[in-house]
Amino acid sequence: METVYLGRYHSISVDLKTFIDSISDYVADLQRDIAECEFTVACECSKNVSVADIFLRAQFIRNIKDSWIKEQILQSELTDFNEIVDKAIVLETSKIDCRKLSKSNTTGLEDINKITKRNRESKT
Repeated sequence: METVYLGRYHSISVDLKTFIDSISDYVADLQRDIAECEFTVACECSKNVSVADIFLRAQFIRNIKDSWIKEQILQSELTDFNEIVDKAIVLETSKIDCRKLSKSNTTGLEDINKITKRNRESKT
């Protein structure tokens, strides 16, 4: 049985080398793939600790394409997988929004520059 889990673990690792563009899609695939494995271990505190959660965190962070998002996640003190995913989604969304705002500001400045140039040309 352990060989099956190791084989599945390797398969998950290989499959996820091709990180999906969306963090949400990636997390869904990662959780789907690991659901078949029963990764738990008893700790000294008599609780079952999910090794799957540790694996999910490591695999998720390892395969984040955006180095800035990865850096922010690694610098945070979050340890819960779902909190890490939430933070990654927030960071991804804010980066996309920032790009859109920058793009729209650039377009507005170009329009202003065209008007200014046209006004200068009409005065001469």
